[in-house]
Amino acid sequence: YNGQFSSPTGRMMYSELDAGSLNFYGIKLLEGSLLNQHSQNANEVLVNQTFIKTYGIENPVNHRFEINGEYIIRGVVEDFPVSHFSIPIQPMIFQWNNKQLSNTHQLNIKTDLPSGQSIRTLQMLWQKIAPDGEAPEIKSMQEIYTEIHQHEFNLLKILNIFTGISLLLSCIGLFGIAWYQ
Repeated sequence: YNGQFSSPTGRMMYSELDAGSLNFYGIKLLEGSLLNQHSQNANEVLVNQTFIKTYGIENPVNHRFEINGEYIIRGVVEDFPVSHFSIPIQPMIFQWNNKQLSNTHQLNIKTDLPSGQSIRTLQMLWQKIAPDGEAPEIKSMQEIYTEIHQHEFNLLKILNIFTGISLLLSCIGLFGIAWYQ
């Protein structure tokens, strides 16, 4: 291993972090240190366990590697699913959110309000702040979860239909046996 590589699976994920991202999502730092706005070193990153295993890195903290530029690993976070559970966890790189380099932003809000009410409140606030601006896409975690697992929900509906049919046929069969005795 010489520090230069591409993902052997053909997939690598990239995400930007801010000061509260790991805590918000409950992601644990396993070794090394967190990134922060004071370091401002654009090439410092966190990686997940799968990244370390995939590339066989033995001492990841302060390890340098190259993917479209040179990076330094400052810490390792635990693996966590970011999509459907049937999809294996991919190697992942986390970089400090440099707002000058980014053209997308994500806002995560924890609230005790029902998701529909929270979304309506955010939409009303957006209209007050930027009435002529393009409205942002706002989704609740429930909506995201439903989209990811739509196939399983459809399969569950089909399974329920066939369960109902089999129960109906069983009842007809029991009725037939009782009728002829």
